[in-house]
Amino acid sequence: MSLILKQVTNLSSDKDKLYSLAKEAFPSKEEYLKPEKLLKMQENGEIEYFSIYDENTFIGFIITKLYKEMVYLFFFAIESKLRNKGYGSKTLQLLKEHYRNCIQTVDLELVDKTAKNNKQRISRRKFYIRNGYLPTGKGLEYFNTKYEILCDQTNFDINKFKEMISNINIEGFNPIYFDINLN
Repeated sequence: MSLILKQVTNLSSDKDKLYSLAKEAFPSKEEYLKPEKLLKMQENGEIEYFSIYDENTFIGFIITKLYKEMVYLFFFAIESKLRNKGYGSKTLQLLKEHYRNCIQTVDLELVDKTAKNNKQRISRRKFYIRNGYLPTGKGLEYFNTKYEILCDQTNFDINKFKEMISNINIEGFNPIYFDINLN
């Protein structure tokens, strides 16, 4: 397994695969952003949009937001047929190398016993914790969904995170922040 990141552009050869995976991985209208919007955000310097490859095989994509030595993993998807094969963990390692001196953050749907996809939420949380991310005790809500914020370091700065998020220009994206009881 030898993963590489390739910046997505209008000329990317696997655009159809990217678009298909984005629709499969983020099916709700609130989660899904049109690829044209993502490319425009990248052109404006708001995000970085990468395809993930294992040599010449398309694996998935990540979208990040870099701000003052903090990186927010905004979107992350692996092809469904390639999940549970170590590609997710390897991609997170690659991300840490790519943003070597940055604090890594991610948000994920808050574990909720009443949610239809609670098993998936628990599994996703375990995945990030297994890969070095730590609970911050902070959460945010946007598009009527609550998320937990995880960070790969203990010195998480919620104010810097809020500044970073405030620079994401998506219609209706107005996060509300809250504390999470970690006990």
